[in-house]
Amino acid sequence: MKVFRDVASHESQMFLFPPCIGDFVPESSPVRVLSNIMDRLDLTAFYCQYQGGGAPAFDPRILLKIWIFALSEGLRSSRKVAAALSYDLRLMFLCGMSKPNFRTLCRFRTRNEKAIRALFVEVVQLCQNEGMVLLEETALDGTKILANVSRKQTYRGERLEAAIEQIDAQIAQMLAEARATDEAEDRAEQTPLLAENPADAEAAPSAAEAVQPASTEHKPSGITGAVRKNLKNLKRRKKCLKQARNQQLQTKRNSVAVTDLQSRTMKTSDGIRACYNAQAVADAYSQIIVAAEVTQDENDNAQLPPLLEQTIDNCGLKPDRLLADTGYQSDAALSALDTHSIDGYVKQAALKPAETPSFRETCTYDAGRDLYTAPDGRELPFRRLRTIRNTPYRVYYSSDRKRLEIAVRADDGRIDRMRAKLATDQGRQIYRRRQQIIEPVFGQLKEQLRFRRLLTRGLSGAKIEFLLACTTHNLLKLVQARCARHLLAQFARITVASSPGPATRRNITRRRIYWLLSIRI
Repeated sequence: MKVFRDVASHESQMFLFPPCIGDFVPESSPVRVLSNIMDRLDLTAFYCQYQGGGAPAFDPRILLKIWIFALSEGLRSSRKVAAALSYDLRLMFLCGMSKPNFRTLCRFRTRNEKAIRALFVEVVQLCQNEGMVLLEETALDGTKILANVSRKQTYRGERLEAAIEQIDAQIAQMLAEARATDEAEDRAEQTPLLAENPADAEAAPSAAEAVQPASTEHKPSGITGAVRKNLKNLKRRKKCLKQARNQQLQTKRNSVAVTDLQSRTMKTSDGIRACYNAQAVADAYSQIIVAAEVTQDENDNAQLPPLLEQTIDNCGLKPDRLLADTGYQSDAALSALDTHSIDGYVKQAALKPAETPSFRETCTYDAGRDLYTAPDGRELPFRRLRTIRNTPYRVYYSSDRKRLEIAVRADDGRIDRMRAKLATDQGRQIYRRRQQIIEPVFGQLKEQLRFRRLLTRGLSGAKIEFLLACTTHNLLKLVQARCARHLLAQFARITVASSPGPATRRNITRRRIYWLLSIRI
């Protein structure tokens, strides 16, 4: 009596008929849905870069399928993706058994920033045509993405100068050792000649003196291959440190990342790290990302107007409502919302005691002359505009030694109106939905796609990686919606064909479940 089953096919067993690539994945697999979606995308922005000549290139559609599916599985390294092409049957099905190496995959990703942005916009419009983007309510937020920089490569000003001095000392020491080796070899060559001709011993000091300047004027010949390699590395390191010092002086920042000069040190939950600021706008209906951008700014004060414009450009429509947290409070943000007539809910910081207009209330304002009069009779005319935390203020002050000053916001009361709107019960209830819309999107990017740390360096590489991640997120939502609708259609056919009874009620319940899945993925 057998206890265990025999294997279906031994490792050395040959198939009677050659296997078909379509047999690698079942008919109901989401991979087939993803492949069908990718086959219908317009990739003109990718194809126009290929001029022909030389060896035939891999089809950009195949490389895109590989990257999108690999990112959906959390594979972000080009080497790991290239290795997965040899054992993952789903990847074999998508790429038609093609096996581009990791260099081809890496070059394709880093050289197509504009085309990848066009792909992101096309996927957003495709989701909009599928009814997954309604723009009735959207939410904006940002997250810090770690740059490809080690903690040890983040320098402050004094440590940067010390590192440059240390490298200069190492280079000087290595050159001094090479000159000492040259001098020792020169003396060793002269000693046998002096021993054979004792009469020339008196001329030895002058010969040594004649040799000494020649050895210092020329490059030391005692530099071996290993020493030459170390010198080359030290000089390259010194050049990077000098570039970092120049950038630190230009940007006037306390610290700088040497290995990625375009990154910025930002405050994160793990301390001060070199990061990029990733911004995204998500639609509330299906959590589709409708706008995405990567910036070098530490805060989010200036990000709402450009993200709002990008949302309108990508979708062709403006959102009815936009939710944002306190980081986006600024007069420019509120002005952009008013310009487009958008119902905005931007959380405003609480007033500090120093910002309360107690002294201004004791003064008298003359609108005709545009000045304030203090209780003691001194006049405070308008002097200039001042920007405080991205909010314009009209500054009034007197001209005497004990100057009195009043700063009045020049925002036409927009901040006060926004603060009053969020103070109502309806405003608080609407604003509370912000974290339900945008926070799960970043959670899926960081957990499911493992997008926590960049693999490429530079602002361009950060934008490419983030746009690819957002495109993958949207395509996964679209694939899931189409699979749910397909199942819904199957259950609908079963329900119609079956007779009334408990089974029919179960089918109706299943139809309702998948109908809900098709609405909110």
